[in-house]
Amino acid sequence: MLWFNEHFGEIRTAEGKPFTETQAYRQSAGKLTGVVTLFKRNAATYGEDIRKLNTKRHTVAQALASGDYSLMEKQRIKTFSRDVFGQLGALRW
Repeated sequence: MLWFNEHFGEIRTAEGKPFTETQAYRQSAGKLTGVVTLFKRNAATYGEDIRKLNTKRHTVAQALASGDYSLMEKQRIKTFSRDVFGQLGALRW
């Protein structure tokens, strides 16, 4: 499993080539189950919501059931979760 985290931007080489086009990736691709990308989102909203989720050590289900999160926080957590689990669900295990 290869996780891309775009928090600091797209994953590219110094020459601007996407990582998936590098020799290192091509050599390892057959050993990978797949690739999941944590897309860059607004740090002031999604970032703070995920930070809160992690700080409270809540699962997504716990956060959605909790009164500690506003409606918008829950919606952003749900959107983030759907995105990640959707990518994981599309992989052939």
